[in-house]
This record gives sequence, C-alpha cells and structure tokens, in this order.
Amino acid sequence: MVFSLFKKLPDDLRRARAEPRQPAERVTPRPEAPTPRNEPPAAQAPAPAPSFPEPVGGVGNLDLFQDLKDGLEFEEQALLARVGERVEEGKFELPHLPSTQMTLLELTSNPDADMGKVERHVSTDLALTASILKAANSVLYSGTRKVEDVRGAILRLGLRGLRSALYSCSLKGVIFRAKGLDQYAEEIWRQARSVAGAARALAVPLCLDPERVFVLGLLHDVGKVPLLAILKKEAPPSFDFRRPFVGVVLGAFHERVGRRLTANWNLPEEVVEVSGCHHDFGANTGFLKSAALVNLAHRQDLYLSCGEEAKYESLIEYPALAALDLAENFRKPLLEAVKASYLAGNLGSVFG
Repeated sequence: MVFSLFKKLPDDLRRARAEPRQPAERVTPRPEAPTPRNEPPAAQAPAPAPSFPEPVGGVGNLDLFQDLKDGLEFEEQALLARVGERVEEGKFELPHLPSTQMTLLELTSNPDADMGKVERHVSTDLALTASILKAANSVLYSGTRKVEDVRGAILRLGLRGLRSALYSCSLKGVIFRAKGLDQYAEEIWRQARSVAGAARALAVPLCLDPERVFVLGLLHDVGKVPLLAILKKEAPPSFDFRRPFVGVVLGAFHERVGRRLTANWNLPEEVVEVSGCHHDFGANTGFLKSAALVNLAHRQDLYLSCGEEAKYESLIEYPALAALDLAENFRKPLLEAVKASYLAGNLGSVFG
C-alpha cells in the first residue's frame, strides 16, 4: 500500500518547489556613522592690535573745551568772572609740597649728595618709597633682577631719576589732597603723566636730558590744581560743574597760576617759565625749545587721548617741530614712536 508519502501536496507548496530558486539579493551593510568626538573649538585668531588709541574715559581731555567761552550759561559766566578776579588779585591758596619731599629735592639737587641721608629721608615716607620702588622695577629702569629695598632703588634710578620720582609723587599728593571734583583731578593727573612720558620719549632723539624734560612735562599744567580749589570754594551750592565750563576755566588761567605756584615752590627758572608760557611757546624767549617741546608733547596727548588720528598725523607739519630744529625725515618716526608708547601704556606709567 502506497503510503501518504505520495499524498498530493498543497498547490502553493508544489509551485514553490517547481519554480527555480532566485539567488538571494546581496545586502551590503551600511557603514556605521562615526561616533562624534568632542573636538575643542577652533582657536580664533587674535584681534588685530588697534592702530590708534580710543578716546580716554572719565571726563575726557578738558583742553577740548578751553575755547568755548561763548557757549557758557549765565551762572557759569558769573563764576568765571569771579575766578578771574581772584587770579588777577592773587587771592588764592597755593598748595605746599610735603616737607620730606622738599628736603629731598634740596638734597638731590647737589650732585655730591649724601646717599645715606637721602635713603633715610625716603624711608620715612611710605608713599614715596612705594613710588620709587615701582619706578626702579619699571620697564624704563629695570635690570636683571628685581629691586626690593630703598638703597637699591636709589642706586638704580640715580639722582636724576630719583628727582623725577619725587616730583611725580609730590604732584600726585597735591592733586588728590583736596576733596571734591575728583573726576577732574583724575584727568589732570592722567594728562600730567602722559605729557611727561611723551616729553621723555622726545628727549633722546632731540639730544635732551630725559629726566629734565620729564619734569617739565609733568609740571607744565600744575596751575590747574589750585584752580579746582578756587572753583570749589566760589561755586554756589549744587552748582553743576559741566565739562565745558571747567575746561574753559582751566584753559584761561592755568598758565598764570602755574607760574606763581612753581615760583612759590622755588623750582628751577626753566620749570617756572615753561609752566607759565607753553601754549604760545614762541613768546617764551627765555626757554623757547623747552616750551616748544612741552607744547608738542601736550598736543600729542590731546590728539591721542581724543582718538583724533588725522589730527595726530598732521603734527608732522606742527610749528613746534620746526622750533626744535628737527629734520623733516625724522619727524614721522618720532611721532610714531610716541604713539606706539602710548598704545603700549608706557607713557606716564613709571611713577604711578
């Protein structure tokens, strides 16, 4: 008996067996996506260094306003007149230099000064000690090792450098001794240091003593200091000390007051004459070149601190350069050198 092995197959299974097999489709495996890696962000190129400085902060350079007398309000005009009367009559208080610093200025005026005595006097003044140590370790004076004591600082600075530090520390103390109008005092101090630094940078190419012209630049506008005290005393309560008004007052009277103040401090005649006449430097017959140098440094600071690039470039034709007998081919490099020092923050940074 034939068994069920020959039993009829279902139609669908029978057809599947009868049809030829098709080769299986080859499936190519997809490559796996790479695991993301936490790569550090690409380093950004450093921003290009500015080719010209931005305007200074705070109240800004007050010399911008010194010729705006006609724009003053009635109350400001009245106060300006009162300040003028006091200046004309000499009715204002002149600040005094600290006795320690006056003694040191006298000692260091002697080229054969007793350095031990100088060291003892410096050590009694903490602010002066800090200023001298900072100067001795600055880029301008620094050596192969850091100076950490007064004697080493004095030896590194020398008598001329020490006198520059004395004048700088003294002026800073005088400027900030009086209370009130602090923002204007800050600008006077900024300008004094910047002009002094520019004057020093100009000195070497002009074959001048850097420390001597540094002091001239530092004290050229010292007459502005007593004027702040006069303004504070003469102004009515709640008076609005607008920048244009303060700029006009300082511009109008600072040379006259500066001459009296530097003479009162028994400073050298050159300092007295330059502080008393540097804007119209041609009128300074006694110290024409010194006044021209300070005038140039002052004008450089004005344009640098106000971001006036075109005006700064125009200084190549500035009359003070002719008064200094500087050949034309040396003028542009000299202006560029001072601008570079300003951008680097080196002008006036030595003494605080």
